[in-house]
Amino acid sequence: MRAAVALRRLANLAAGTTASDELLAEVAATADALADRLAPFAEPSRYQQGERLGGASGVFATHPIIGATNPAAPPLVVTPDGERLVGRATYGPLHEGPPGFVHGGLMASAFDAMTVMTAGINGLGGMTRSLMIRYRKPAPLNVELLYTGVVESTGERSTIVKVELRHGDDLCAECTGDVATRRP
Repeated sequence: MRAAVALRRLANLAAGTTASDELLAEVAATADALADRLAPFAEPSRYQQGERLGGASGVFATHPIIGATNPAAPPLVVTPDGERLVGRATYGPLHEGPPGFVHGGLMASAFDAMTVMTAGINGLGGMTRSLMIRYRKPAPLNVELLYTGVVESTGERSTIVKVELRHGDDLCAECTGDVATRRP
């Protein structure tokens, strides 16, 4: 996890920097040397590492959206709260779309993860069938944003989940997701 945190920090700093071309070339050479050290241990999928870290549930550690050990994952940390799922994220320059605001595609990927995981913590997990996202206000960078997911309704093969993204009292975006329900 420490490596992922350091790599995320490096990526955020590189995405918004006044460093000279010379310093950036030096950083790139160091990054290349580190990548060469890891190359002999590369695997074709993240799942093997996840299973080593924690068995079947370990795949969440390497998840592309919430994975603490995945340096490409946005800074989204999710916590079950009864039947709700709460996600907290502070996006930085690496996640910037319009100046000063989070890219909508990154919010969409978080909505997808929140939708499926909200269904999952309620025993209704499955794959995403569809997402409908409505962007209300730009979500600012460098402040904590709060995702909240709740199951709205269930059917024989479908679970409808509602997820909101807020900055304080401001509703930045909302999502209604349809999950193809797999009942235990």
